Amino acid sequence: IQYDDFQKEPVMVAESIQAARPPELQDKAETKRVELHLHTKMSAMDSVVDLREAVKTAAAWGHPALAVTDHGVVQAYPEAAQLAKEYGIKIIYGIEGYMVHDQEPVLTGAVPDCGFTEVPLVVLALAAGPSLRQDEVSGLAALRIEGGEPAGEFLLAPGKPLGDEELREFLAFAGGAVIALYNTGSGWYQLSRRLRQLDPAYQPAVLRVLHFYRVLRSSSEEEDLPELPAELRGALAEKDGGGGRNMAEEARILWEITLKALAACREKGITSWRELGTLLPPAGAQRSLEELPSRHILLLVRNITGLNNLYRLVSEAHLRFFHRHPRFPKSLLARYREGLLLGTACESGELFSALLAGAGEEELAEIVSFYDFLEIQPLGNNEFLLREGRLTREELIELNREICRLGEKYGKPVVATGDVHFLRPHDEVFRRILMAGQGYTDADRQPPLYFRTTGEMLAEFSYLSPETAYQVVVENPRRLAEEIEELAPVPEEFCPPEIPG
Repeated sequence: IQYDDFQKEPVMVAESIQAARPPELQDKAETKRVELHLHTKMSAMDSVVDLREAVKTAAAWGHPALAVTDHGVVQAYPEAAQLAKEYGIKIIYGIEGYMVHDQEPVLTGAVPDCGFTEVPLVVLALAAGPSLRQDEVSGLAALRIEGGEPAGEFLLAPGKPLGDEELREFLAFAGGAVIALYNTGSGWYQLSRRLRQLDPAYQPAVLRVLHFYRVLRSSSEEEDLPELPAELRGALAEKDGGGGRNMAEEARILWEITLKALAACREKGITSWRELGTLLPPAGAQRSLEELPSRHILLLVRNITGLNNLYRLVSEAHLRFFHRHPRFPKSLLARYREGLLLGTACESGELFSALLAGAGEEELAEIVSFYDFLEIQPLGNNEFLLREGRLTREELIELNREICRLGEKYGKPVVATGDVHFLRPHDEVFRRILMAGQGYTDADRQPPLYFRTTGEMLAEFSYLSPETAYQVVVENPRRLAEEIEELAPVPEEFCPPEIPG
């Protein structure tokens, strides 16, 4: 360091420079893990992973395989196949898709076998408690309908938690009635769990009015059942805490919507709750699909049949069902799932969302039965749930433990995945730029979605027993990888059409 008379400030003068490379990270585990959830730059405006660097790193670490699972697309496959040969590593082809549950019934639970007016109907507006993993409801308004006419009200002002005395009063008010809600979210899960603690036999039929209305719209003329206005949907949607809400008015609006939908049912010849319980939207109905939320799902190709089916699903998702994302109906996936392994994906997946909302064991069992393997991810991947106050760290740990319990109970392998979007921790700055450019307000708080060694991943799940952690990090991913055949995503030979004569 010396003072420069021209610059008028101290400057550093280099007399000699020697280039040096930082020490390369190694995976020193005796038995290496397999990453089953990795995004490349083909996951547009989301991942910054260079595929060559990812494959090179996995091979250098001694990992036997690496999955490529971009968001709804397969454009990385040709390069992945070339790199597999170059670095001598198995590539597992897959996608993280957007699945829409198009065949979900509108009425669940103990459905009565009688006409609409022969049993009471309780229309319910709810406000969920502050934590999604606690049995707390902060307010509700209920309107009891008998013979098609209002017959009573039950109101608990928002912000006042329900005590056992109020719950017993509600059980008496709602006894024997079908429950109608805007949607079954965290508020209903919390309330029904508390009610079953007081009365284990309480299993009412539950009508999801929003889904009911959408199913009817999918097979009706637009003028008969117009789309619900956005401001009305916003007013009826559950908001945690419920502050400032006129819940009695919400229950009244919900009853008017339900009344209109039931009248449309009668015009279609549906006059009983039992018949309504079998009502499903037309398979792949475009209008109903556009209005339904999508859930993430991981699809891994097991064999050549699965590869063909995956290409079919991706094509259908882009050509027939594209709505903001390339989405596919669950019914279509069920038809073409042969040769594929289905995983529950990240916090936006069906299983994690149900657990987050507090779903009961019966619903969880039904969800788990659809999948071939369950996923858990490092706590940092879902740190935003802690920042938003929706979970505590202990509750997030318990949620991952619950997924492990479900896997053991229902015979589904649980795998730990990194949901990789950048290679090393310091690469998060590049994804930060991508997110900021899309308007994300938390772009500077990137989750640690980097490619982990076996030791790093085992450390992430140290709160599990050593045996369970090793199973989900090493044994189960390797077992799935071994079940998957090595494939060429495109034929190596030319395939001209065969023209007879």
